[in-house]
Order: sequence, then C-alpha cells, then structure tokens
Amino acid sequence: MKKTRTYVILTLAILLILSVGVLAGKNVIDSNAAQHAASARETEHAAVTLSDSGLPAGRTLKATVLPEHGYRAAFVWMEDASSNRITMTAEKENVYSAVMPDSDVTVFVTVLPQGSFGIRCDCSDPEITVNAEPSSAAPGEEVSLTVQLPEGKRVQSVECAPEEVILHTVRGSDVYTFTMPEEDVTLQVSAGPRVFSDVESTWYENYVYAAVDRGYMTGTGSGLFQPEEPVTRSQAVQSLYAMAGYPETELRELYTDIPAGTWFAKATVWAEDHDILNGFTDNTFRPDLPITRQQMATAIHRYASNVMNMDATERSALSRFADRDRVAEYASASVKWAVSRGILEGITPDLLDPEGVVPRSQLAVMLLAINDESPSRQVVSDVAPEEEVPENRPLPSEDLEDVKDNAWYLNGVNFTVSHGYMNPVREHEFMPKGLVTRQQATRILYAMDGKPEVTGTVSYADLTGQEGYTDAVIWATQNGFITGYYDATFRPDAVITRQQFVAMLYKYAFYKGYDLTASVELDQFDDGGDVVPYAVEPMRWAATNQIVQGSHGILGPAEQLTRAQVACMIHTFGVYRNEDG
Repeated sequence: MKKTRTYVILTLAILLILSVGVLAGKNVIDSNAAQHAASARETEHAAVTLSDSGLPAGRTLKATVLPEHGYRAAFVWMEDASSNRITMTAEKENVYSAVMPDSDVTVFVTVLPQGSFGIRCDCSDPEITVNAEPSSAAPGEEVSLTVQLPEGKRVQSVECAPEEVILHTVRGSDVYTFTMPEEDVTLQVSAGPRVFSDVESTWYENYVYAAVDRGYMTGTGSGLFQPEEPVTRSQAVQSLYAMAGYPETELRELYTDIPAGTWFAKATVWAEDHDILNGFTDNTFRPDLPITRQQMATAIHRYASNVMNMDATERSALSRFADRDRVAEYASASVKWAVSRGILEGITPDLLDPEGVVPRSQLAVMLLAINDESPSRQVVSDVAPEEEVPENRPLPSEDLEDVKDNAWYLNGVNFTVSHGYMNPVREHEFMPKGLVTRQQATRILYAMDGKPEVTGTVSYADLTGQEGYTDAVIWATQNGFITGYYDATFRPDAVITRQQFVAMLYKYAFYKGYDLTASVELDQFDDGGDVVPYAVEPMRWAATNQIVQGSHGILGPAEQLTRAQVACMIHTFGVYRNEDG
C-alpha cells in the first residue's frame, strides 16, 4: 500500500513537471537543440533588451524597446546571418516578438521623434535597392523613392501599407513620390523581366505587362509585343479563354478553317459554347480577321454575363458621339454597357469609331477593365516639376538662368511667360527640356482662355477634385478639348505627344471660332502616315500655320513634347490669332 502511494506521488510529480513545461511553452529549452545567438544593435534614443541571448530555432524571441522621452519606435525587426529581414510584431506596448530562425539574429530598431513617421522598403529581389529621401517625414511632407534595378528588370509591383498611400511615378528613372500619411509606411517592391522593347516609355506599358503577368496575353516573339498590331478574332477568344482560367473544354471539329490541333482551337469551341464569339454562316471562324471595337465590346459583354455571371444591364447613352449611328444593332447594348464600364472609350471625345480595329495595346487595357483591374502602378514619363504659383507672375527670359540669349525657343518662352500661359517651374528656371504632362497642357489652354469660371465636378477615378488644376480639367473636359482613358482615369501626369497637343489646340481654335483652313498634305512628310486618324486634320492645320514644322522630312507625331517646344507652338499660335508677341 505504501509503495503504491509512493508511485502515485512520483507519477503526479512527473505530470506536474511536464505540465509546467507545457504551460511554459517556448520558455522550455531543449538542452540538445542547437542554440543561436541573439543580440540587439545599439540604437540611439532607445534602450533595447532581449528576452534571451540565445535560443534554438522555432522559439520566440522578445524585444523590449524603451524610447527616450519625445521619441517612438517606428520599425522593429531582426535579421538572420544572411541579412534576411524578419518583422517583429507588437505584442503589447514596447514589447515585440518573432520566431527564431535556424540562424544567429540581430535585432534592429528604427527610432524617430514623435510626430515623424518612417518608410521601410521590402524587396522580393535582393538586388533591388530602394532609397527613400527623406527616410522619415512629417504628415503631408513629400517623400521621394528611387528604385535601382538589376539590368533587364522592371518594377512589377509596388504595394503600399497603408493602402491609402498614392504613388506617383516617373518612367525611366523608377522614381516614386508620395505624401506622408499620419503613420509609418511599408512598401513591398517586386521586379519582373523587361522583355518587350516596343512598349517602353508608352502610356500602356504597364497595362501590357499587367495583362501578360496575369496570363491574359503573350508577346509575339523576339522580345516584341507589337502593341499597334490589330487584334485578330483568334487572339481575342484566346485572351478571354485565358482570363477564364482555361476551363475544361471538349475539343471537337467546329469550323472548317480551324484544324483540331491549332493553338486556339479549344478557345473557339469554348467561345461558341458560351455564346461569346461565334462563327460565320459558311461554317468558318476566320481566325485571322481583325476584330472591330464593337465586336470586341460584344464579346466582352457576353463574357461578363455568361461566364462571370455579372450584372451586365448597365447602359450608357452614346449621345456625345457623333458616329453613334454607326454602331450595329447587334452591338448596341454591348457597346453602351462597355462605355458605361469604362471598357470602351471614344478615340476622341466625340468619336467612338465602332468599326475601327482594336490594337493589341488597347486589348490589354480592355481586359484589365473587365474586373476593374489596373496595373500595379501608374507610369508617368519624365515630368517637369509642378509650375510655381502664383501662375500669372511674368518673368522675362533674362531672369531665367536656363534660357540662353541665343536659344531657339527664346521668343516662345518670353511670349508664354509674359502672357501667363506658362511659368517658371521654380525661381529663375524654366526647365525647357522638361516634358509636358496632360494636366500641364490643360492648364496652358485654360490660361490662354483667361481661366473662366467653371461649374461641375471631375469624374475621373484618379482625381479627387482637390488638385490645383481641377478647374482646368473640368473646363477642358466640358468643352471636349481632352478626355479620359478606357479605365475612367485622367492620368494627369502622363506626358502628352505632339499630335495629342495639336488635337487639343485645334479643338480650342474651333471653340474660339478661328480659321481652320488647311492646305498642307501630310504625305510630304516621311512619317505623315503615322498620324492617328483623329489628328490628321489638326496636324494638317498646324503644319499649314507652322505651329508644327517637320525636321528633315520627319513630323514626329508620337514624340513627347518638351516645355520649350510647347512654348514655341503657343507663340506661333498666338501670332496666328493676331496676339501681340
């Protein structure tokens, strides 16, 4: 009996010890487990203490951070022996924890003054470097990020926390700016291969890459995407089939002109089964036939309704389009829906061009718009800084250090600055080589018209209505001088091209009742055939009045405009309309 009692006591003692060990959890150390050292990097303005100086992998390390008065801990993390960063999460005030890796670790703390917030950048590729200037900022202060990428790479995505942070980007230099919120900012940057040489420095560059990254489209080989090539019927159905996730489809002989082994054969069967895009009465599909804008809108409309089960009954009036009567009856409802969703937009403010073909670049935009998707970042070309206010302060060229007395654009700068149409970007600097953005072009025309009072609001997804150029955008949009894009954005910082600006100027001249007679034919220029249809008459008019002049037989309709070039165009336009100058 006594032995039994002893056994019971011993058993209870062992169970008690085991229970204490279980309850203690991560504080119980297996003496046989490999110990890894843990240390804290000395931090100015804060004392950092660790719960342990060494732990095996899988255990929890805690750090207590006690900032000096007037300071706060912004980021707390540890790095393993390979410099991999492991975020330590806040358990309670001043206490942070993370699980030990199979490595020695060092704990780091970023300490900032109260009222100042920090920026931390995490990169998927260790070869990506992101420099923030400044590295900490007060709410409302502008922060600039410079991303350095390995050769042949592009920024694939930049994700921000908090999500409310809006990044503005500069193409080419991979520079981003944002306004500091009232909290610390964490950015995650990932890179992808830069494979298409023919989409670089275009407004649709990131739409193309986004569509390719999602698997909706592919390149055409040899490092090309061929963005201006018309989309064929086979490419259209294959893209929608890919967007649907390549659903299981029983391959069968359906059309006489599509052999069973063709790469898009399943897509055509799937499209027929879901009434997305059908063949012709002669039992052909005509896969190489370019698809029209209204046909693509119809296919997307049916895809949204029949595959996505989306409510596709929303309609938008087409009254603003002069060619609305050219929309085929079968496509009417689809086109109205596509316009209402921002999937289909006019090629100009008043032309829909329903029978026009769809370039591959536009298909990328349209596919993303189906799900209200957008590229991970908005790309803007190398933009000049915002113009200095007040806007009506004239500065003669002799006060501008970057405008020489013998500069070819001297008269243009003097004219535009003295009239208040353009202004120095900062004191004593005009920045003649800076590129002109859509919002800057809009502001120039608005200033030329005397900045009339406007009513109404902006209706673009990327404008808040609080921008300094809001009135100019409202005025220009209401008068049809400029319009938004397929995804209902205005893209204020996208750089404007020569033909785009000439088209704006032409519409403004029409609005003012000026003579629009044109005698110059564009075929006298080697690249006259490159002018897009909506800009042909405007470019003929501009060439007739020497607002644009070719160089060695080259008109350069798609070239981006510098501030010097725009100043000279406005000066010539002023002479054309008998302004003093």
